[in-house]
Amino acid sequence: MKKLYLFTIVLCSSLFSFSQDLEIGVKLIENNTVKKVTSSKSVLFVIEDDTHYIHFYLDLARKIKRKLRKSTSAVDFNYEMSSEFKPFEFDLKRIPNKKYDKSNYDIVCFLETSNMKNFDATKERERVIIFDLDLNISESSTNKTIEIAKLHIAANNFIADHNKEAAHLISEIIIQ
Repeated sequence: MKKLYLFTIVLCSSLFSFSQDLEIGVKLIENNTVKKVTSSKSVLFVIEDDTHYIHFYLDLARKIKRKLRKSTSAVDFNYEMSSEFKPFEFDLKRIPNKKYDKSNYDIVCFLETSNMKNFDATKERERVIIFDLDLNISESSTNKTIEIAKLHIAANNFIADHNKEAAHLISEIIIQ
């Protein structure tokens, strides 16, 4: 009888801890401010990631621009993307070619994904994608890091499901 109770307790606790990892949404898991931002009137986002994620970043860029349009005078994006594997022709055509000079902006924010995990669809649940979005914010004049942040994102089916929430958190980090 005691073994049955012990087994039940262990099983419940392991199920609870496993369910914590699959919380769908966006969470700020790391935010280290090195130096206070003196001016963030203009922001350049530099995306350094795989070309296969271009659709995710185009959608995120549109939502970040919408969030920051009233608080900053200029928000632009440089796409410095490459692929370890053979990139799709369709992805390469979608990457904007226009490059902005970093010295014309007050701060530069580097974006990149890390810790990408896919859980395939089963009958009980949909496909879950879990990854981290790393932000490294620096002053363009001195190239010194101002802030490092990490967003933990868990989405169903599509990587860009929670871009609205991610854009909201990124804009709060930039504006503060």
